[in-house]
Amino acid sequence: MRTEEILIRNCTAEHLPQPYNLYAELIGVDKLYILAKELGGTTIYIPKTQYLLKEVMEVQLKKEFDGGNYKELAQKYNVCEKTIRNWLKKKKS
Repeated sequence: MRTEEILIRNCTAEHLPQPYNLYAELIGVDKLYILAKELGGTTIYIPKTQYLLKEVMEVQLKKEFDGGNYKELAQKYNVCEKTIRNWLKKKKS
């Protein structure tokens, strides 16, 4: 086993400085290490889940829209009615 693998296997989130210890608690030290190995030294932005799933949500909204259920869709997807209208309007274009 390589030294690097031994270190990762013995590393826990508590061994890491903030905020990396939080990331390791969320995704695991091994996955954080992979991110660091692949993207280390770069700045990454982690979007809100709403933005991350926006495209698939818009497709789903189009399927669920019955012509007037803006309020129900807004409540279901935890956004305002205006956002639902904008997404549906954008999909028509």
